Amino acid sequence: MPLPPVSKVSPFWVDQFVWELRRHPNHPQVEYVLEGLRNGFKLNFLPTQSLKSAKRNKPSAYLHPSVIDDYLANEVSLGRMAGPFRVPPFPNLNVSSFGVIPKKGQPGKWHLIVDLSSPGGASVNDGINPNDFTLHYVTVDQVICLVSRFGKGALMAKSDVEAAYRNIAVCPSD
Repeated sequence: MPLPPVSKVSPFWVDQFVWELRRHPNHPQVEYVLEGLRNGFKLNFLPTQSLKSAKRNKPSAYLHPSVIDDYLANEVSLGRMAGPFRVPPFPNLNVSSFGVIPKKGQPGKWHLIVDLSSPGGASVNDGINPNDFTLHYVTVDQVICLVSRFGKGALMAKSDVEAAYRNIAVCPSD
C-alpha cells in the first residue's frame, strides 16, 4: 500500500509560506523550509548500528491502553500514520514504544510519549545528528531585551502549533 504524498498529509499551505517568505533575506533557508514542507524534511538519518525495535511499551501504556488506541486511530484517520498491518510493510521497519503521562492541570487528559531514544545506542534518535537538529527556546530575558530595544508600541506574538511534530513530515527516504 503506497503512502500518501507529504503534500496530502501536511496541514500547512505551502503557497502561503511562499508568499509570506518572499522577501526573507536568507534564500537558501527559505528554500530548505519550502522543500521540506512540500516533500518532507531530510534528517540525514544514519543509524550508528542496526536499529532495535521495542519489545514492549512503557508500563504507563498498559495502564491506559485506550489513550494509545484512540491516538493511533486518530493519526491513521488523518493520514499521518498508516496501519495496522498484518505483516511489516517495510523490511527495515522499526517499532518504538509508547507511554502516557497525565497533562498537568487537566484531569483525564494525557500526553502520549513515543520513545524514539530507546534502546540507547540502537534507537531512531541515535541515527540523527543532534548538531543538525537542535531546538532552542527563546528565554524570558531575550524577550525582555527585544521589547526594551524596540520600545513603546513594540508588538509580540506567540504561537503554539498543535501536534507540531506530527505535522512536520519527514522525507520518505529517511
